[in-house]
Amino acid sequence: MTDNMEDKLLRYVDGRLTPAEHAEVDAWLAADPALAQRVRADLADIVALRGATAHVLEEEIPQHLIAAARARPQAGRRFPMAIAASAAMLAIGLGLGFTLAREFAPPPVPAAAAPADTVLADIPPPAVAAHRLYVAEVRHPVEVPASEEEHLVNWLSRRLGTKLIVPRLDTYGFTLVGGRLLPGGSGPAAQFMYETRDGKRLTLYVCSETEARQTSFRFQESNGVSMFYWQEGKFGYALLSESPRDTLLPVAKRVYAALIEDRKD
Repeated sequence: MTDNMEDKLLRYVDGRLTPAEHAEVDAWLAADPALAQRVRADLADIVALRGATAHVLEEEIPQHLIAAARARPQAGRRFPMAIAASAAMLAIGLGLGFTLAREFAPPPVPAAAAPADTVLADIPPPAVAAHRLYVAEVRHPVEVPASEEEHLVNWLSRRLGTKLIVPRLDTYGFTLVGGRLLPGGSGPAAQFMYETRDGKRLTLYVCSETEARQTSFRFQESNGVSMFYWQEGKFGYALLSESPRDTLLPVAKRVYAALIEDRKD
């Protein structure tokens, strides 16, 4: 394998390829089952890592490190090694956060809006990673197929500790393929997958949150993946597809309305 191929595979896993490059790598994976298995394992590691470490991205940098990095040497005395060590520790901490977030992190928001928008910061990364991983699967896109929908819903409801429903999206051309259990930032998460007759796929991601909140829609686009996400009570939701924002919006509204109506019952 050439260095160029290795670089593209790394950027494929990170979600940093152009559409043309993405199609090129997809062709490689289709022609090489062993390589495809390796990439699937790498993507699965990302899903698990994001689920296990999402809380780290919310932690503040220790104040003593910030103070040490900003401290000026006293007049006549300099401590280059101490300052360098503090700066290095701060850089390592920042680097870890950026490495975990990578391309899956939500875009920066204005400072005034940060308290509201960062509430849902832990939903996009695992939702996008899981979507990218499983929509590419041909033979095993889901863990439990739609033919066992009742079992699927009951099983995932027990694991997440709430009554889950599967919104009907036939009006938009999407039928249920099935679903699976995933690791989430605050506990188990669920993914439901839908598909059109021509093979376009859409996923609904549901995860538990530590605090109950109600938020409006947020939208994020990450290297061709469009996503609307929000929180209702103690659960976060994300709807993802490769469709543009305007095409996905009415589907997201339908899913939101279906979930709200179910809560009223």
